[in-house]
Amino acid sequence: MSAAAARALMEAITLIESVAPGRVRDLAHYSIRLALAHLTAGSAEQAVEVAGRAYMLAGQIASARVSERFSELVAALDASPSRPAREFAMSVRAG
Repeated sequence: MSAAAARALMEAITLIESVAPGRVRDLAHYSIRLALAHLTAGSAEQAVEVAGRAYMLAGQIASARVSERFSELVAALDASPSRPAREFAMSVRAG
């Protein structure tokens, strides 16, 4: 994803937080996508930061789609050359 995609996702998250902060599922979904965008752009540290927030949000809801997408994020972080990304993935898997 491009930097433009990351900006659009951040704008969507900001809008949801200001207008409908109770939409945790949407916040989790967009946060997962933003973490993937950062990872794809080579910003593993930002990806891990956003992934931590996504993990917290995903833990607040029961959504199969969000769980599936978060698992995809964890797999991508685990495959990253970034040590912090791999450590985050390992800590999530350890549970």
